[in-house]
Amino acid sequence: MKGLITMTTLSALNAFHEENYDVVCPKCAAKATGKTIVNGTKGTYRWPLIRFAISQITCMHCGFNRQLTPMQSRQPDAWTFWYVCGFKGQRIWAINYHHLQFMIAVLAGEITESNMSLYQLALYEAWPDTLKLKKNRQELLRLFRQPATR
Repeated sequence: MKGLITMTTLSALNAFHEENYDVVCPKCAAKATGKTIVNGTKGTYRWPLIRFAISQITCMHCGFNRQLTPMQSRQPDAWTFWYVCGFKGQRIWAINYHHLQFMIAVLAGEITESNMSLYQLALYEAWPDTLKLKKNRQELLRLFRQPATR
């Protein structure tokens, strides 16, 4: 898998939080798209935190289409990420395919801390310690490379 991440892909990975989320369709359990909107900010000037919410869920498989208010989007049962797995008692998820590819590239050593952008480094620093440990990398790579199954 070496060479999977190219420079154009690296620049695309910088902004995957601004893209739509891949979620589970509430009607047919297939992969659906969650349209994201900015739902407030907090933090400081130096450390801003932009909160995203899903405003609409659309499924291309069954035609499901539902608008969500920001309050509905925050409900725990309103939607579920498509790329989600359990590892050592922790729930790990990727918000979309680009996020998943970033996680795989970091675990495979294709992206290291020294060549991450500030955005990527901030994401990496927020990872739980179990994700960062070298002894867990092979098992995590195996989990992340499996096709999403429900």
